Amino acid sequence: MIDRFRKLKTGWTVRPSRRLLSVSGYGLCVPDLVFTNGAGGPKVYLEILGFWSREAVWRRIELVNAGLKDHVIFAVSRRLRVSEKALDAEVPSELYVYKGTMNAKAIAERLDAYGS
Repeated sequence: MIDRFRKLKTGWTVRPSRRLLSVSGYGLCVPDLVFTNGAGGPKVYLEILGFWSREAVWRRIELVNAGLKDHVIFAVSRRLRVSEKALDAEVPSELYVYKGTMNAKAIAERLDAYGS
């Protein structure tokens, strides 16, 4: 995914994430990647849930609804039968449901919605 994303030549940089994101009493998530836009620009994390269980996706939704402040895109395989609408548009995170393989351009479009 990193190589495919870098080939797009966006204003965003991508690297593996080393950060744990948590909400006390609700759990944590371990993002796979972090995207940044400029030196002082926003950070957006990507956690690839892929073929995990639906329960894992719902735990992430609960984590966001409990107050996770970080911007996270949770990439979920369509096979898990979860709608992108499962997360309210008012929260700082979102679901990206993909079929087959993740699309770097679709990720870039979501990142651009966070601003630069």
